[in-house]
Amino acid sequence: DVTTVFPSFVFHSQVDD
Repeated sequence: DVTTVFPSFVFHSQVDD
């Protein structure tokens, strides 16, 4: 998402981790 472009990698990293 455009609004969640910043926390995109942060959230994704936590979920992926």
